[in-house]
Amino acid sequence: MVDAYFSAYIEASQLIPGTREMLGLLKTRYRLGLLSNFTHTPAAAAVIRRHGLSPYFEVILISGEVGYRKPHPLVFQLLVERLGVAKEEIAFVGDDAEADVEGAQMAGLRPIWTTYVQDQSVPADSAVMMRSTDEPPVPVPRISVWEDLLALLGVESELPTSSFSATPSRR
Repeated sequence: MVDAYFSAYIEASQLIPGTREMLGLLKTRYRLGLLSNFTHTPAAAAVIRRHGLSPYFEVILISGEVGYRKPHPLVFQLLVERLGVAKEEIAFVGDDAEADVEGAQMAGLRPIWTTYVQDQSVPADSAVMMRSTDEPPVPVPRISVWEDLLALLGVESELPTSSFSATPSRR
């Protein structure tokens, strides 16, 4: 029953335009990790496989495997340990103001809030609707498209601008 529920979600999942290109560019400069709040590990793994994301990340943590969800500090500590990078040097990009932004901030990471879904008026699914979209209590960098992230990190994009078009899509 659970697998049937998630199969529709997996099939409907889409990446923000330019995601693979952005990850490929950042992978040449940084150690990348993915921290998912999915509680159903097989569904998270299927989404990651469907979009071919595994090769971009040195560390992939899924809450269902860890036993804790963001904003719990343990998941962020585990990410820091597995990446082998000082927490102050980690830029953590997330779309949930509470779980991602506040959680990363409380754990000592540098949060970056991505608001692509809200800014592009992407139709919300049930997972998106559970996210906190309120402004974080403390100002943090905010990005809407991947070009914003590259600029914030000081990474010159070697990719054609069309790779980062802001065409609405579901994640």
